[in-house]
Amino acid sequence: MKLGWNQMTSFQKILLVLRMIFAFLVVFFGFLQLTNVCSDANHVAIPLFGVIMLLQAISDWKISKRVFWVDIILFLLIFACSFTIWFLK
Repeated sequence: MKLGWNQMTSFQKILLVLRMIFAFLVVFFGFLQLTNVCSDANHVAIPLFGVIMLLQAISDWKISKRVFWVDIILFLLIFACSFTIWFLK
């Protein structure tokens, strides 16, 4: 279900803008990691991707409960792996 910008509520607009900002940051930190500018940039990019999944889950709550739960499970998996890698480093 695609809505135009004028058809979205202000809450949906805020979630969309936040997802776009975090997606840009994930790409930015991924670029830093790939170019070896910052060797630990993936430790920031991966949890940010988890935040994107959480924002996606919040926006999918009223549309589809199944997609919501898949997004929540992915969010928890990403953060569990991130914290495990961070503590083992």
